[in-house]
Amino acid sequence: MLNITKACSTETQVYAPETLPSELAPAQSSLCQQNLMACVLLYNHCDNCYSEVANNGTICPMNDTYDDELHRSCLSQLTDLTIREVLINFKLRQTGLFAQLFRLAVHLPAREFAKLVYRIDQDAGLFGLHGAALNALHHFVTRLEIRGWPTPAEGPLLVAANHPGGTDPFVITAAIDRRDLYILSQEHIIFKALPNISKYIICTAEDRSDGHLALRKTINLLKDQKSVLLYPGGELELDPALFPGSGILLRDWSRSIALILSRIPEALVQPAILRGTISLQAWKSWLTGFGKSVTTKLQIAMITQIAVQQLKPDAYPVQTTLILGQPMRASELDGKLDPDSIHLAMMSVVDQILRNDPLQYPLLQEINPRV
Repeated sequence: MLNITKACSTETQVYAPETLPSELAPAQSSLCQQNLMACVLLYNHCDNCYSEVANNGTICPMNDTYDDELHRSCLSQLTDLTIREVLINFKLRQTGLFAQLFRLAVHLPAREFAKLVYRIDQDAGLFGLHGAALNALHHFVTRLEIRGWPTPAEGPLLVAANHPGGTDPFVITAAIDRRDLYILSQEHIIFKALPNISKYIICTAEDRSDGHLALRKTINLLKDQKSVLLYPGGELELDPALFPGSGILLRDWSRSIALILSRIPEALVQPAILRGTISLQAWKSWLTGFGKSVTTKLQIAMITQIAVQQLKPDAYPVQTTLILGQPMRASELDGKLDPDSIHLAMMSVVDQILRNDPLQYPLLQEINPRV
C-alpha cells in the first residue's frame, strides 16, 4: 500500500492493485515473469521479496525456496556486486583475509538489498522507473514531503539535484511524475546486473573522461522532449539537514547545466534539493567513527542506514524533504545565453533555496509510504 496526501486536497489516496491509477497500472492485472514462471502484482508484498503471487500455488520468484537456477544466479551476482561496490566506496582491496571477513559480515544485509534491487529492476521493466521507484519508496524513507513548484508534465526538462545519499535517485524518481525521466550517473558495477534500470541511466566514467558523450546523449534526449536528472556535484554531498549552509555544497557543482542549456535554450531547468536522506541515528552511529573525512563518514552512515533498513526497517526513521525550485529557461538565467553567466545565476538560485527555511515553500505533496 502507498499513502499519498496531496496539498490541494484533504483526502488521502491509498494505492492498491485494484485501485491503482491508470497511468501507474500495468497493462494486465498480472504479468508472467520471463524465465521465472511466476506472476506478481504491483503494490502487494510478501515477507521474502516485497511481491505477492498472483494466484494460489505460484511460488514467489524472490523466495529462497524457489528452485530456479536463473533466479539464484541473478541474486548471487547482485549480492556479490553489492559487496564489491561497498569495498570500492571504502577504497578497500577486493581480495585478502580482510575482504573475506568483510564479505561474511555484510553478506546478509547485502543479500536482502540485492533482493530489493532485483525487484525494483523487475518493476522497472514492467511499469517504468517512476512506478518502480514509487513502489520501493517505503524501503528508503519514512515520510517524504515535496515542496516548491510542480514539475512540468511534458517538454524538455533538466532536473539539477544535490546528491546527499545513495538512495536519493529512487526518492527523486518517485517524486517527479515523468515517465520519460533518465538519470545521468557515474558508472557503477551493479548496473551490469540491472538491465531494466540501466535503460534509464546515462553512464559516465569515474574520471569523467567520457563526459562529452554523456552531455551529447543528454542534449539529444532533451531535443526529443524527454527529461533528465543530473547531479552537478558529481559525488556524494553533504546533507543540508545535517550540515546547514551552502558553501561546501555548491563549491564543486560543475558547469554541465550551463553547457546543456546554452545549446538547447528551449529546455527548462528545475533545481531539486533533498534534505534528510541520512537519518541522525545513522550519522551518529559508532561505525562512522572509522571515517577519516566527512565524505567517508557520510558514506559509512549511508551504507549503515541501507544495511539496517534491510534487516530492521523502522530502526532509522528517515524523514526527507524535497524542494523543487521554479522551472526556468536559460534566457531567464542570462539573456545572452553565456554559459558562465548561466552557471553563476543557477548557483545563486540554488544557494537561495538552501538558505531559506523549507517550510516557506508551499507543500505540494506528502507521501507516507509505510502507512
